Amino acid sequence: MEYATQQRHKLETKIANAFSESMSILSPEMQRILADDMVTAFQNRLIVLIRIQSKTDTSKTERVDLNARLEKARELMKKLKPIELKLKRGVQMKLDEELIAEKTEDGKIVLYEVVE
Repeated sequence: MEYATQQRHKLETKIANAFSESMSILSPEMQRILADDMVTAFQNRLIVLIRIQSKTDTSKTERVDLNARLEKARELMKKLKPIELKLKRGVQMKLDEELIAEKTEDGKIVLYEVVE
């Protein structure tokens, strides 16, 4: 679950504003890095909690089906070959009709799925 770039920047700005007094001792660059880290931590925690909730909400049969699907996904992952993307920071690249890659300012590669 990745936020669109615009949504992510809005959330970073809100976090920076909420913690502005505490973060004021940091340089502007360090403040941006900290806000980005906090957004990433929030996203990761949200993903974990959603997974935990979905596991506790499913019946035993659904869990068995989920385990089978996860095993299938693991097998598929073994067959994948990584490709090298040459992207400059802040640049997006359309990989196909439903997938866009972006290299963030901190050097991370983010994949976005086009849903509509």
